[in-house]
Parts: sequence; structure tokens; C-alpha cells
Amino acid sequence: MAIWKKYVAATVVLACVFVAGCGSSGTSVSDAAPEPPTPGGPLVTGGATTMYVVQNNTYITGSLNSSAADVVMSFPTSANGSVGATSTLTTPVGMFVSDVKTDAAGNLYVGGMDIASGSGEVLVYPAGATGSAAPARTIMGSLTGLKLIQGLALDTTGQMYVSSWVNNGAAANSISVFASNANGNVAPVRTISGGATGLTSPAGLAVDSAGTVYVADGYLGRVSAFTSTQNGDVAPARSFTTLYAPFQIAIDSANNLYLPLADTTGNYGAVNVFPSTASGNLPTPTRVVGGHALNAQGGIYGIALDSRNNLYCVYSPSSSTSLGAIGIATFSPTASGNASPATVVTSSNFTLSYFGYITVR
Repeated sequence: MAIWKKYVAATVVLACVFVAGCGSSGTSVSDAAPEPPTPGGPLVTGGATTMYVVQNNTYITGSLNSSAADVVMSFPTSANGSVGATSTLTTPVGMFVSDVKTDAAGNLYVGGMDIASGSGEVLVYPAGATGSAAPARTIMGSLTGLKLIQGLALDTTGQMYVSSWVNNGAAANSISVFASNANGNVAPVRTISGGATGLTSPAGLAVDSAGTVYVADGYLGRVSAFTSTQNGDVAPARSFTTLYAPFQIAIDSANNLYLPLADTTGNYGAVNVFPSTASGNLPTPTRVVGGHALNAQGGIYGIALDSRNNLYCVYSPSSSTSLGAIGIATFSPTASGNASPATVVTSSNFTLSYFGYITVR
């Protein structure tokens, strides 16, 4: 079963909008008897209260649609079962949304790409924005250098990190850092880009307490770390490879890295946890969360953590390459192995694409 085939194939299609001659590949895994589930426990209180998840209407049919509009849906973190969104925010027509993040004040950062021009843009909405509300700030234009945005992250000072993908070669791809008050057509304060960076397909981003940024480089099956002082055409401070392709990444309060990969059998999508100091070829994760109990045969795509290290995942229970039939699962901070989720949200009222962009507050 190819648990990463859907995500990789979708990302390839998006890249092929700009790059000729690219293809897709999946990861084959073996069938094995599932291990017995273990109690996962409830979410720890005092963490996030709201989940924000993207519905990619611009890509819901398997190709980019410039006449559609994506939607950011919100759900309470206590939601369980078949429920609808409590509110929705509609983004501009023709903008493919490719990541979402929230800051300490509750502002919602929506990164994406204008399908017609291929230019990247970040829209910053005030807390509680719904409907067709206008963003309070917009970062876009030639000075930004942004193209196909693949990931967003914020550090403790409010600086915004953006991964931008031009093609499947390291020289043109980048991680750009923008000032906390950036608005309009502005240049980043720092850009990591060039052949030495090795950024073949920079996607999800996470920033630790020291300002080191970690990037999930999906096609290489690699995570690279760049320190707060690195700038320009520089090699990563350290990196490590993974067996499967990581396109998303999250970091907890102890600076552990979470990657949506696979369980120990290779049959189900699961979140693998590594120390931020991990390096080298295929380091062993310190913890794996997920298995037959969640039944993410199609993989885990988007992940997020709250201040109490509760884990939130967008997953697919089907190994089919068709779109839809994706849910939201949550796990307690102590969940490990084939753990039962604390909650699972599924509904016929929404159809999430398999990109799985999610953030919590």
C-alpha cells in the first residue's frame, strides 16, 4: 500500500504548473497483522480551543481551478464524531492556500499562491475573521521573492518564515524571513537560498525556541536545520533523512520534532517524533504515534501541536488516490504506538484535500 502516493502525486501536479517533465512516485509497504490498540488518553486541558483546517476547493478535482476559492474552517478542539465547521473564512478567488498558522494574538496567517500569476502571497486576518473578511495585512509582490509557498512558521518574536518552491533544484528554492510587521510588497529581512542549502522541495516549517528553523524537504526525505544567524547560500547546520517523504513538520515545547511518516509496520500513516538534535541517515524516532487504531491507510498529512503538546492530525483512512474522505484526529501528549485517538472528526459537511493544512489556537 502506498500511504504517501496521494500527497506526493498532488504536490508533483502543483510543481508541474511551473516545472516541465516532473513525475510522481509512491512508497510501497508490506501488509502485516495489526498490533492491539493502546489507550491514548484524553487531551490535556489548557491547550488550544480551536482547530483551523483548509478545504482546498481550488484543487479538489485534482487540478488547479482559478475560478474557485479555498475555505479555512474552524472546529472546537472538543469536537468529536460527524460534525460541521463552527465558522468558515473564504479566501480570495484563484488563491491556492498552502498553509495556515496562528500567532499568540489569534491572528490567522494564510499562505498560498495566485494561480494565474504563480506568485506567492501571505494574508494575515484578524482573530475571529469569518465569511469574506478582508485581511489586515497582505505580503505579496516582486520584492518578496515568493512563488509556490509550501510552508509557514512564526517565531516567538513574531517573525514569519516562508518556504517557497520554484522548481526541483536547490538553487532557486528558499526560506524567507519577514519582519513581524511586514505588509505589502516588502523584501524579507533574511533569505536562505542557493545550491549549498540543498533545498530541493522545501515544504513544512517549524521554529524552535532558539530561532533555528527546520524544513521538511519532502522529495529528498530529509529534514534540514538552519540557525537564526544563517543567511544566503549556506549549508544546513545539520540534517537527517527519513524513510518516507515528510511534507509537514511541527515542534513541541521541548523542541522535539514531529513528522507525519508511517508506523513501525509501514502499513499506516503515523507521526514520528525525533529530538531536534537528530542528524545523519535514518535516525530512530523516540516515539511513534499512530497505527491500526487510527487506520490512516492513506497517510497522515497535516499536523499541529498546542501549548500542552496535544497532537492534531489531518488523515486519510483510504489508500485510494482519489480526493476526499479525510478526517481530523487528536492525540494526548502521552499517546504512543498504536494508540486510540482522543477524538476523531469526520463529516459529509466538508471535504478536505489531502494536503491537510491545519493549525490550532
